[in-house]
Amino acid sequence: MGTAPAPAHVLVFPWPIQGHLNVMLHLAVALAGAGVHVTFLHTDYNLRRLGAAAAAAVASPWLRFMSVTDGLPDDHPRTVANLGEISRSLHTSGRAAYRALLASSSQLVPADAAGGGAFPPVTTDVADALLPFAIDVAEELGVPALAFRTASACSFLAYMSVPRLVELGELPFPPGGDLDEPVRGVPGMEGFLRRRDLPSPCRHHGANNNDDAAALLGRLVDAAVHCSKARALILNTAAALEEPALAHIAPRMHDVFAVGPLHAMLPAPAAATSLWRADDGCMAWLDGQADRSVVY
Repeated sequence: MGTAPAPAHVLVFPWPIQGHLNVMLHLAVALAGAGVHVTFLHTDYNLRRLGAAAAAAVASPWLRFMSVTDGLPDDHPRTVANLGEISRSLHTSGRAAYRALLASSSQLVPADAAGGGAFPPVTTDVADALLPFAIDVAEELGVPALAFRTASACSFLAYMSVPRLVELGELPFPPGGDLDEPVRGVPGMEGFLRRRDLPSPCRHHGANNNDDAAALLGRLVDAAVHCSKARALILNTAAALEEPALAHIAPRMHDVFAVGPLHAMLPAPAAATSLWRADDGCMAWLDGQADRSVVY
């Protein structure tokens, strides 16, 4: 008789900002609902902010929350304005902590209080595509790694096309240039794409090629290209919505899975991911407005 396959255990590691946490928890909830052990990896700082509400809101024996350091001091603001600093710290201190945690998963790890026994060793790593080091570390340790890009396929394709846009002279934009000027260097979008439709870091690229926006664009492009090293790329979209873009991405990846939009199919409790307290202070004002008079 053959040896029984090892129980599946997926480690899900999102970039530690709100939008990425939301989308990747939807995936984690879906996997847990299918009877797969899932460890959702936060940073220490974010898990403290979420508190016990995160695990209580999901309450699945198949899903647990763990954390690693992001390497920043507790009083660091960790705002969108600090994305570059957060990224650099994650790629150094965070990388070391992540490696240690993943290496230790070769031993059976007790489940948390919500679990029902021991979690088996990690068999698959699903890392945010903006954490390329997570893909590399997993593969170095013998854990198959998949990349998850939380944005649209069109956005991902645009980042992959930036080197070509530079080669064609489409980037950087000239100062004061017309944002409605067509962009013809992104395959499949030549007939309708405009400068203003490109991801926001591209729009700031022309102001100063040495500024933070240019550095951010470079990191995003590198992360997109790096996804080709993963066993597969997962995108939060559907082929019915973005089939042309997916067709141009697929030849440059080992495999591509369109699994979304996850928020519509597999909602996760907001309490499990929200880094801020819900503020219902606007409700009294909204209730006082005429029906269908407010646009959100």
